[in-house]
Amino acid sequence: MLKKSVAVLKEFAWPFGLIGGVYGYATRFVPPEWQVSIWVTGAIAAVLMSLIISLLWHLSQRDTRPLVAIKIDQVLDSGSSFLTEPNEHFGFDMAARAYYKDGNHELLLGTGTVTNVQADKRSLLSISYDPGVNSEIALKLSENNDGVRGRVFLRPGIIIRGSI
Repeated sequence: MLKKSVAVLKEFAWPFGLIGGVYGYATRFVPPEWQVSIWVTGAIAAVLMSLIISLLWHLSQRDTRPLVAIKIDQVLDSGSSFLTEPNEHFGFDMAARAYYKDGNHELLLGTGTVTNVQADKRSLLSISYDPGVNSEIALKLSENNDGVRGRVFLRPGIIIRGSI
């Protein structure tokens, strides 16, 4: 994830350096008694703001989450808890999203949190299903059906707590 963020920042670093460098080089030749017009300063500020806005837009369009698909090893508690295969992506009290792979489509089943991380790096997650989820999928998953369990995978997520 850090490598992707650094790569995005590297893509946008040269315009900031170029504008700042040109502005610094140009002001070197301006005599101290001259004043830089407010229009020139405003134009430079507008260009910098447009670069910042385009950087933020680009970052919002890019998915920087690791595209991991963590498989489920066991289904517990009538389908509301999952024990994952060993992985490095989940930590205690981390958020997770459960997806069902249907051909080329991924259906969000629900969200939950990691309630326990074992010594062998297997995670225990507690999931609450979204209201619009197909009850047949949830029922087969609660029965620990291998065909359905093999199509369900988990991804790390984010939980925002508190009020803004």
